[in-house]
Amino acid sequence: KTLQFRVAASPGSEEGPHGQRKPKLAFSDVKGMVMEQCPRLNALFRGQPPPEPPPPVTPQKRKPASELPSSVAKRLKREACGSSSSSAGDKASVDADDAKLKLTEYVKSLAESVDGDWHDSYEETGQMLQEWFGDCGGRVQNVLRVGVKLGQEFGQCHEVLKQVADTWSNIQDSASGDGVDLFDDDGDDAASDAEEGDGVSDFHCPDELLDFAWPALLARAAADDGVQDACLLQMIKDAIDHGVKSPQHPASGEGKLPLPEAARQRLVQGRKRLATLVAREAEWKALPSTKKVHRMRRAIDRRYDGPKHLRTRDFGSDSDDDDGHQKGCSVM
Repeated sequence: KTLQFRVAASPGSEEGPHGQRKPKLAFSDVKGMVMEQCPRLNALFRGQPPPEPPPPVTPQKRKPASELPSSVAKRLKREACGSSSSSAGDKASVDADDAKLKLTEYVKSLAESVDGDWHDSYEETGQMLQEWFGDCGGRVQNVLRVGVKLGQEFGQCHEVLKQVADTWSNIQDSASGDGVDLFDDDGDDAASDAEEGDGVSDFHCPDELLDFAWPALLARAAADDGVQDACLLQMIKDAIDHGVKSPQHPASGEGKLPLPEAARQRLVQGRKRLATLVAREAEWKALPSTKKVHRMRRAIDRRYDGPKHLRTRDFGSDSDDDDGHQKGCSVM
C-alpha cells in the first residue's frame, strides 16, 4: 500500500477553548516520532518491506472441572476408600471436611490476633498455636489408626493430612508477623496433643509430623488392591508438593507405631508398589497440583502503625523534650 500525506497551510493563529494557543509541530517531527514508536511504519516510510508480524497469542484455556483441587479431592475420597469398609465412627474421625472447617478457624483467630497487636500478642499467638497443633496431632493420630492400622478411608485420611499442611502454610504466610518464630528449634512452643505411645506425641513441628505420617499412609494405601494407580499417583504428587521429600521411604521412628504384625507386613508390601509409582515421575508430575498459594499478610505494628486509637504506645513520647528535639519515631 502507498501512504499519501497532504500538508495544508496552517492558519495564522489557532486558539484553544480557553484562549490558549495550540502547539504546532512540523510534519517531519511527527514522522520521526511515529517511526520511533512503530517499526512497521518506520519500514514503510523508508521504502523497506514491513517486518513479520508477531505470532498470534493463543488464549489459555481454563482448567477443566476435573482438574480443580476440589474435584481432585472429591475423586480421591470417593475412589481411594480401600477394600475394607469402615464404621461410621471411624469415618467421622477422619472427615476431611470437618478438619478443614475446624483447622481454618484457628488460622482466622491467629490472623485476627496478629492484626490486632503484632508486637505484643506473642503470648496469645503461642496459646493458639498450641491449640491448633494439638488438634492436628489428634487428627493425625486418627489417620494412623484408621488409615494405616485398619487400612480404611485412605482418601479421607490423605485429605486430612493435606488440610494440616495447608493450614500450616496459611499460618506461615498470612497469620504471622515478620520476625515471629512460630516454632523454635527446641520445640518448646507447641506439641501435638496425642497420647503417649502412639508415635505422634514426640513431634514438635508440623513438617516433622507430616513427614512421619504421610509415607506410612501412602505405603498402606499402595498395599490395597482396591486403590488404583491413578489415585496413588495423585496422592504421591500431593504429598511431594506439600513438602514430603521421599514418600516411598519409611520415616525414622515408624517402628514406634503400635501396629499389629499383619499391618507392618502390609506396609512392607505396599512400599514395593509405591517405589515403582514414585519412579514414574513424568506421570505424576503432569497431574494437577492441589497445593494452595496463600497471600502474604502485612503485619501491623500497633506501637507505631495503624489507627491511633488502636495503638499500644504512649503518645507522650512523641512530644519535644527540653532541648527542643523531637523524641520518638515519625510515622510515615
